Amino acid sequence: MYFLFLCLFAYVLLVDFKPPPPHGPATSELVLYFWVFTLVCEEIRQSLFVGSTTVLQRMKNYIQDMWNKCDLTAITLFSLALCCRMFPWSFEVGRAVMAIDFMVFTLRLIHIFAIHKQLGPKIIIVGKMMKDVFFFLFFLFVWLLAYGVANQALLYSYDPRPDWIFRRVFYRPYLHIFGQIPTQEMDG
Repeated sequence: MYFLFLCLFAYVLLVDFKPPPPHGPATSELVLYFWVFTLVCEEIRQSLFVGSTTVLQRMKNYIQDMWNKCDLTAITLFSLALCCRMFPWSFEVGRAVMAIDFMVFTLRLIHIFAIHKQLGPKIIIVGKMMKDVFFFLFFLFVWLLAYGVANQALLYSYDPRPDWIFRRVFYRPYLHIFGQIPTQEMDG
């Protein structure tokens, strides 16, 4: 389900990010807002109702986990982006914050893959064979995806052509690693 959430988030950022009200937000964006609301409800449940200690102790335990800090950062950035995108004067700031927020939500994949009951042992096996190379490539793919979506969302915000979106999200960031930056598209 988290992959579906990230796909919806990327779709909204890349294709369906409408101007501020009354023209927007689009239906897919409203679905994204509801989905993030359910994630907020889950984080509240996790911090207040999981465990048998006092509420203060549960909240302290919740805050000490690094991945919960990542979740709180993502939710805070999303709330900030949502507030900014609703006004014409801060619409582009909201778009930029939402693109950064997509990167934070994408980082959550690392934790999901590490504890997955079927993928987790495979990661351990591959890690014993090629530990350094595999994890480097995994992190590289996660960051390339996050950078590619954010780059596409910020530089080519209203280009709905799927072939160009795919090219700019995956292929162009890969070329940026090797220093191949398209000079014909640069201001000069």
